[in-house]
Amino acid sequence: MDDAFDRFYQRHLSLIRAMALARTGAADRADDLVQETMLRAWRAFDSLRERDDAAQRAWLLVALRHRAIEAWRKAPDEGELPLALCAPLPDTALRIDVLRALQALTEQERELIVLRYFEGCDSTEIGQLLSLPAGTVRRRLGEARQKLERALEGWK
Repeated sequence: MDDAFDRFYQRHLSLIRAMALARTGAADRADDLVQETMLRAWRAFDSLRERDDAAQRAWLLVALRHRAIEAWRKAPDEGELPLALCAPLPDTALRIDVLRALQALTEQERELIVLRYFEGCDSTEIGQLLSLPAGTVRRRLGEARQKLERALEGWK
C-alpha cells in the first residue's frame, strides 16, 4: 500500500497544495490543510485506490474544502493570499496589485482561477472537479477574469 499511496500522493500533491494556498492565503496554513487532507486520504485509501484520477481529485478537493472550513471556524480572521501563489513577476508593485486583485475575488472565483491558470485544467476538468457544468465554469471564469482586468487596469 505504501508504494501505491506514494504514487497517489505525488500525482495529486500540486493540485491540493495550490487549492490549499488559494483557500488559506498562507503557506504554513496551506501545508497544514494538505497534511490533514492527505491523512484523510491515507485512511480512506482502500476505497480511493479503486477510483479513477478524476474521482480521486474530486474526493481530495471535497476533503480539502471540509478541512478548510474546519480551520476557518477555529480562526475566522485569517485569510490572505501569499505572494508565492502568484506567478513570478518582475515588479514588486505589480505582484502586490495582483495579490490584492486575487484577494478581492470570492473564494470560488480564486478556486477557478487557480485550477485554470495555475493547474492548467480546462473548463470540462474544472467542472468535473467542482461538480459544475462546463458552461457555468466558462461563464464564472470569464466574470473572474473581468474582475481581475478591472482591478489591474492601471498595468495595461
